[in-house]
Amino acid sequence: MLALAGLLFLVDVFSLIELWPPIQYLLAGIVLGAFGGRSVVVWRERGGHALHPDLVRRIEHVWTLTGVALMALMLLVQVAFA
Repeated sequence: MLALAGLLFLVDVFSLIELWPPIQYLLAGIVLGAFGGRSVVVWRERGGHALHPDLVRRIEHVWTLTGVALMALMLLVQVAFA
């Protein structure tokens, strides 16, 4: 719950700062991907055994890159419709 509150606070801060829209999409992709990656790691470790640090790092990197890629796709769709 605390992580979700932090995510909402960060989104609110992004709306207060006037940034170039591609930068906003990039930052949002990084935040959402990192949040998703951390959630996957916690979910997988909930069984009682810790994951290898390299696997944790790989999961977090893949999810962060996935978040950035999805936000880039959203930006391209928005430009295509404009």
